[in-house]
Amino acid sequence: MASFVRSIQREETPRYVDQILGRYKHHIPLKIKPSRAIPGDFIYLAYRGEIIGRALISEIIPRSGLVPISSDQIPFDAKFLVCYQHGWQKPPRIISFKGTQGIRYVDQHGLEALDAEKW
Repeated sequence: MASFVRSIQREETPRYVDQILGRYKHHIPLKIKPSRAIPGDFIYLAYRGEIIGRALISEIIPRSGLVPISSDQIPFDAKFLVCYQHGWQKPPRIISFKGTQGIRYVDQHGLEALDAEKW
């Protein structure tokens, strides 16, 4: 598996984060293609030093232009959409994660065991 973590900027509000986590079938726009990830892998979200959720990737599709992220239509200049269909799972415990720009694969941070955990 090639699951990866996408960080949400620290400046974003908890309301903004809740809007993302409240979506059942949606997408996360990215500027770069997660070249190792495939449908069936997880996308994890990190916010303010913790992993706050994961969703099963259903497809990764090319896209160009501004794409809304949350329900209040905050636009993001996307090149790819990571689509998910089964909503976000919340972690069973606190999982610390130092935020990064872009994406980071979980195996780069010694977190590959997260994929096998039941959430």
